[in-house]
Amino acid sequence: MRAIIVILSLGLVSCQQKSKAYKNPTIKVSELISGDTCKNKMRDTLFSNGSFIGFKWDTLEDNYQMIYGNREFFKGTGYFTNCKELDLLYKSRFNIEGYNSNFIILTRSCGSDCRTALLLPLDKNRKQFEINDYLAINSELGLIVYLSSSAFNNLIIIQNINNGKNVSKIINDFTGGGASLINHKDMIFSSSKFKMQYMISDRDSAKFRLLEIDFSALL
Repeated sequence: MRAIIVILSLGLVSCQQKSKAYKNPTIKVSELISGDTCKNKMRDTLFSNGSFIGFKWDTLEDNYQMIYGNREFFKGTGYFTNCKELDLLYKSRFNIEGYNSNFIILTRSCGSDCRTALLLPLDKNRKQFEINDYLAINSELGLIVYLSSSAFNNLIIIQNINNGKNVSKIINDFTGGGASLINHKDMIFSSSKFKMQYMISDRDSAKFRLLEIDFSALL
């Protein structure tokens, strides 16, 4: 079996989503690596903790399904692609944001300045889920930051994906516009706080303000 280099910026292609899960836990990683020329256009990823993301042919769908799992199980994500129709114009590509002993975290575009996170649990009894308006992740601590889906889009939530706890903070002068008004380059996790800059507008110019959220209660 050839060695696989994990590349965190890997793009994984998806063209449609359908709900379906494989139940056979006996898959071998070597099955994910071999394949025809078409299949080899899509790179499978094996992580250092034994978990993986790959593509498996689905006869019923006549497509490759993106799957994930570890040495004990694998499941289909419900995202399919026909690699014979691969096109650089596909916009629903996934990027690997991080992983830990409990989750693999992928993100994809959901529009201008918007990202959706797909969280793949490494416990076979848990279901995958998605979080819209994703902002940041600290995979080591298991913390994910995102905007609420409220009308004003001004509630910042930090969730511990390992235990489900969360804290939130309303930005009173954040008048909407979603993630486009946030400076993504300056989002920082310190030992107990998350810091980010967000933009407000006045009559003269746009200004950035600093937001801090204490997440110590989540750990």
